[in-house]
Amino acid sequence: MSSRPNCSSHTLVLAIVLQPFMLRAQIETDWTPGAVPMGSHIGLRAAFPVIKGRRYTADVVQQQTTVLLNGTKRLDEARNIQRRDARGRLLDEQLPSPHVKLDGSEIFTQHAFVLDDPDSMLSMQWDDDSRTLVVGSIPASPAWSRNTSDPHCPATSGYAEEQQRDLGERTMQGVVAVGCRISGRTNGERGITVIIETWRSPVLGIPLLTTEHDSDGRESRTEVTRLDLGEPDLAKFQPPQDYKVIRSK
Repeated sequence: MSSRPNCSSHTLVLAIVLQPFMLRAQIETDWTPGAVPMGSHIGLRAAFPVIKGRRYTADVVQQQTTVLLNGTKRLDEARNIQRRDARGRLLDEQLPSPHVKLDGSEIFTQHAFVLDDPDSMLSMQWDDDSRTLVVGSIPASPAWSRNTSDPHCPATSGYAEEQQRDLGERTMQGVVAVGCRISGRTNGERGITVIIETWRSPVLGIPLLTTEHDSDGRESRTEVTRLDLGEPDLAKFQPPQDYKVIRSK
């Protein structure tokens, strides 16, 4: 009697092996064609003061347009997933990008993570390429004592002239956001006029949309394209156990 080979176990093994590559391919298809990948992280200041109990997961797209000397425009792009758990821990996941040729070389972003833990006052960084985990302490700073729930315009500096305008409220990604427009002009004989518009959630303490338009043609846009207010995937907050640990001073 002949028997047919059981392929289910082989299929399962193949799926496990190919999963990271399938994930990378899926993520990379979301990038804007022709955009130049740039690195981006949320930064320590956004983690303090600690906001506990206000959990979220946000897909964030950042784009910057620059006018080059030959008159053409260059689009730089970053894509991140930001998470905050009930304890106030903040995790920023930088998504891997396609490999783009630029000036005779190749540029791309790697799959990388930054975790700020207010309980241990430690900051941890790791990535899939170097397979290293860098651990450092978070220094205390008076700048972090500012109330991130303040709905007013963000602080700015370096403008010879500045005007602020309250834009009221609107609903974005299912939450209420308050808006502010700042118009400023930089110092110098050839000052640049800058218009910054920010829509921010007072409850979450994060910006949902920030745009900047400069008179020299530069533009930038940072937008939360998806927002989930449930508990984030806590497994993402655990650094890989087999990575080499480097402790920074």
